[in-house]
Amino acid sequence: MKRVILLVFFLTLTLNAQEKRTLIAEDVVDIRSVSDANVSPDGKRIAFVVTEPADPSKPDKVRDDNIWIVPVNGSEPARLFAFSAKSENAPRWSPDGRSLAFLSDRGEDGQKQIRLMRADGGEAEKLSGAKAGVDSYKWSADGRMIAFLARDAKTDEERRKQQLRDDSIQIDHDYKYERLWVIGLNDHKQALIPPRDIEVRGFDWSSDSASFAIAFTSRPGFGDSDCHLAVVRRSDGE
Repeated sequence: MKRVILLVFFLTLTLNAQEKRTLIAEDVVDIRSVSDANVSPDGKRIAFVVTEPADPSKPDKVRDDNIWIVPVNGSEPARLFAFSAKSENAPRWSPDGRSLAFLSDRGEDGQKQIRLMRADGGEAEKLSGAKAGVDSYKWSADGRMIAFLARDAKTDEERRKQQLRDDSIQIDHDYKYERLWVIGLNDHKQALIPPRDIEVRGFDWSSDSASFAIAFTSRPGFGDSDCHLAVVRRSDGE
């Protein structure tokens, strides 16, 4: 329902700006959709994601995402914040509102990594180095760290088998865990929290940035009956 409302909203804006006419199938395909709106800490700006129409000449290519910023009071038109030949999404304001973190696959490895950019523009700085890419992330309340979830990468042997089209699967063996990591903005060092093998399904920072609440299971793909909740210290992972 939300997606339908967004489509109608953008179509209305487009047709109001042009001569009114009957809706046709091509109009729906060409609509740019908006998602993931985030209000700045001072309440004056909104960062959001615009998904561009698919390229008919590249049917296998995923639609591109770009990040835009617009004043809450509508005093200025929305402006493109982060753009590259790849996708940029999941914008998150720093607690002081001076910077925006976001996920981008613009790197050579093609994996989604956390990047940081000043809210008034500039060069995007790469923060994370997850081999299989970052799935989600959150700022600490003090703005000094970012925690993120990333799944274990394939081993060299697994990549070799993939290249040889060896698609055999071993059940309950060589798990790829979704793990919680923390990266400091000053030194860019990544730390695993906690250091043991568990599947982290979700997390949140404590208000003092000293610990996390995590929902976890013993192994990937296991049922909800195995889900647990714990508080984990950031300093030692206990």
